[in-house]
Amino acid sequence: MQVIHSIWDTERFYIWAESSELGQAYLNSSEKRYETKSKRESGHHPFAFLDNELYWFPEIFDGISLKTKIITLRLPSNKKGPLPSPWLLLDNPITDKASSIKEWTVDALVFDPGIAFDLLIDLPTSLPSGLTFATSLRFWSDLAMFTLELISREQFVPAVRAHKVRWEAAISDEDSERLDSLLESMPPSCRGFQIGDGKPPSLQDLILSFINSMVDSFIRSSLQSTSLLPSHRGRKPKILPLTKAFLQALSSNNVDKAVLKAPAEELKPFTKEMQSWLSQIQLPAEDVPFRTSFRLEPPAGGNDDETWTVRFLLQARDDRSLLVPAVEVWRTRSQALTFLKRRLKNPQEQLL
Repeated sequence: MQVIHSIWDTERFYIWAESSELGQAYLNSSEKRYETKSKRESGHHPFAFLDNELYWFPEIFDGISLKTKIITLRLPSNKKGPLPSPWLLLDNPITDKASSIKEWTVDALVFDPGIAFDLLIDLPTSLPSGLTFATSLRFWSDLAMFTLELISREQFVPAVRAHKVRWEAAISDEDSERLDSLLESMPPSCRGFQIGDGKPPSLQDLILSFINSMVDSFIRSSLQSTSLLPSHRGRKPKILPLTKAFLQALSSNNVDKAVLKAPAEELKPFTKEMQSWLSQIQLPAEDVPFRTSFRLEPPAGGNDDETWTVRFLLQARDDRSLLVPAVEVWRTRSQALTFLKRRLKNPQEQLL
């Protein structure tokens, strides 16, 4: 059995694999294949494929230019070595539990966000016998499909992060709930990368970095033959105004060039003004404990009554069963409305 794993380190996507054959060779003293590779004697994962062995999957990587990199993972281990993944079939399955989390190096295929995005949304649904995807790869594939859905609904906005211009996803409240469900389903192996001596990002930051990187790469690729700059007559200025430099950076297919080179005293007010404009798209969730909703009610009369009724309500975000009828909102004359021990400030504004 060959198991394909994956991991995202906030900038690049990696795929590595492990094999039952290598696992059995490591565990079986009569087989010494793993000892012929120096890497397998120096903290390298004994079940993991080496760089040249990762090219054995044409059904997945057909037509893709591949490059490899050695990365460090933190994996469940015991005194004998890393524990095999649940999908790895061995003649003598290891029943010992993990006693620690240790660092192991693996050879991995490395992909930029754009290539990773294409790869993940086109993963084959059926695989040859003896080959399987680990839950980590299926998780990132699900997240890529979620990202594709956001893009198809045109839920993306421009942003400036520390002089860098990029496209980011605009995630609605309903999408946030789906994202929370995805976050809860994230396999532990997705958090196993080791970033030097730095502190690993939170799970939410890890997921958002993936989504935003995929969105940014896809939009830039789509704008490759399109200029966001208005047509200009005459000689081009040596230094573009900040607004035009911003538009140019948004459509550049070279991420390294998507940087605003401007003094801090000029960039700060520009960024603040843009963020103020973008904040009108979606209010922070903590500022809107209720949301406007509607309910479609069927005819209440006899068979001849075909009148459907639409009723508007305010719905609590933390308890979807808590509904405040619009008529109650409009009747109140105070600046706050108390309903089932919930206090709602400026209820009319909330409804609108």
